Amino acid sequence: MKDISQAMVDDSSESILAFKKQNELIIKQNTYLKQLHKELKGKSCDVIQTAERAFQAVVIFTQHEGGSGVCISEDGLILTCAHCVYDVDDEKDEINIRTTGIGINKTILFTSGDLCHTECIAWDPIRDCALLKIISSSSRTKVFQFISILKSTAKSHLLLCIGQPGRDDLESKTLKKTNYPLVYTSLGRFRGYLHGGKKLQNNSEIGQLKHNCWTYWGHSGAPLITQQGKLFGLHSSWDDKTTMRHGIPLVAIENFLKDFKNLEKN
Repeated sequence: MKDISQAMVDDSSESILAFKKQNELIIKQNTYLKQLHKELKGKSCDVIQTAERAFQAVVIFTQHEGGSGVCISEDGLILTCAHCVYDVDDEKDEINIRTTGIGINKTILFTSGDLCHTECIAWDPIRDCALLKIISSSSRTKVFQFISILKSTAKSHLLLCIGQPGRDDLESKTLKKTNYPLVYTSLGRFRGYLHGGKKLQNNSEIGQLKHNCWTYWGHSGAPLITQQGKLFGLHSSWDDKTTMRHGIPLVAIENFLKDFKNLEKN
């Protein structure tokens, strides 16, 4: 793989932010892991070790707006929310609704500090899923830490959410920064589905999966992980009236990936 610096010369301001976040991740990685251990206090050693491995597969976007994701294959396929790649304007993007996000480049960071340049190769704003392919890496590795996807028929009630809380305090009336860490781990539970689970493929307005892991703006795309270290869904949104967190359910993720594979074959 090419060196990441070759792929970032087009935007110096984004490069500065990316390297700043990379430096913080490297310096504070142990602090973030301690916070993970604190969240899992009382859990078995197996659960903690599984969470640590899953932590290594989580990625954060270096863009100012934030965003999170997770690696789902050793060759560097990153799953995230479609709106983290490109947020749809319904009137503007109506004609190219299924292709607008494809080809967009994003820079991401693994929690290890590995800085990667990616290209969007699949994008679905209805399911709110996107797939990125790593095309260059600061570590020059060709094998990446990843987590497997749980089968949609399986159930899990206890969930771990690992992602990037935004640094801007959007609840403040003045320009103010939050004190949240770059990567935050929260423990919560699966709380069922909207509409009785009848609209699981449509997450364009709000995620159909409900959970109560703590999240903030910037967490979109963060993996919801089981105690066994499997991907159960992606955090995507929240209801400001109920404060319930929402996400992309497994069945929508499975069908999104199935459609992508079918397109590749054809």
